[in-house]
Amino acid sequence: KHIDEPGHKLVAITIVPSKPIVRPGKLNNFSVSNLQRRLKFALDKNGVGDAIGGVDFSFNEDRDGKFKPHWSPHPYLITTTKNRPLLLASLKKSFIASKSVVRPVKIPTFQNISRRRSYALKMHFKRRIGYDEIKIVRGKIRKCRNTDYQRLRAQERLELFKYLDQIGLASRVIFRGAKPVVNLSGVRIKRIK
Repeated sequence: KHIDEPGHKLVAITIVPSKPIVRPGKLNNFSVSNLQRRLKFALDKNGVGDAIGGVDFSFNEDRDGKFKPHWSPHPYLITTTKNRPLLLASLKKSFIASKSVVRPVKIPTFQNISRRRSYALKMHFKRRIGYDEIKIVRGKIRKCRNTDYQRLRAQERLELFKYLDQIGLASRVIFRGAKPVVNLSGVRIKRIK
């Protein structure tokens, strides 16, 4: 409620940085606080104001071995903007695509439903297996990237859950211009002035 502004649209920003990517077995060395610090710098640089969200995790692979398998910690934020295409273009300059991260920034319109509000703090994680696909659209052949989602293997799930237990849920949460207020009636998000 406190993020929505007149003349703005609610959007969900997913940022998948090319760096850091974390090799299997090395997740316990990853600093989520450094990721958040770099994210806040980039958001300030690109004029993103109040936002709430969190850090999500996926295990990424390429079906044809174009890049080595890795953990991909990535922020998911709910915020507002007057000009979504301009914000997207601006953030793409800060988060460059690579062989392993083809689309580092996505900004769809935000659907204000519980599943979308809690997305970044979910406890169900997936393996993202990328592959090249040929599509025929309106008679034209087009090459594109696609993703197959699969369950984490036992070893990956164990590594991730140990790491998440080590850092705690609070370190995954992102508040910009807001803070949580806890009282007997529950948790409310309060705007910081």
